[in-house]
Amino acid sequence: MENSQVLKKNKIRNDKKIIHHLSFFFVLIIFLLMTGKLVFSETIYAQSLSRADIQAAVDAANPGDKVELPSGTNSSFSGTVTINTEGIHLYGQGPANTILKLVSNQEGKYNPLIYISADNVWDSASGSIADEYAAIVGTRRLF
Repeated sequence: MENSQVLKKNKIRNDKKIIHHLSFFFVLIIFLLMTGKLVFSETIYAQSLSRADIQAAVDAANPGDKVELPSGTNSSFSGTVTINTEGIHLYGQGPANTILKLVSNQEGKYNPLIYISADNVWDSASGSIADEYAAIVGTRRLF
C-alpha cells in the first residue's frame, strides 16, 4: 500500500472518531436542554406575605428552586410555614423590605415562623443553610 493511501485511511478513521464525539456531545446538550427542569432551578414567587401564599410557593418548589417573597411587612404573621423540600432557597426583597413579624398564640407563646423538615434549605435572613428539623421563631427580615 502506498504511503498516501495509509494516510488517507488514518484521516478517515480520525474523522469518524471526531464525528462520533461531536454526536455524543450534541445528544448530551439536547438532553440537558429538554430536561431543563432537572438541570436549571426556577424561581417561585409568593403572591403575598400571608402564611397561605408563602406555604403555596414553598410547596410548589422543587429541590434547588428559589422561593422569593415580595416586599412588605406582615406584622400579624400567625401559623407556621413548613418546608419539606430539600435544597430550596428562601429570599425576600432585602432586610428593610420583606419583614415577617410573628404574633403570639392564645397562650402567649410563639409557634415557629418557619419549620424546616428538609436538609440544605437556604434562609437568606440568617445567611446560612438550615438542616432538618430547624425551627425559626421571631421577626425575619429576608434579603
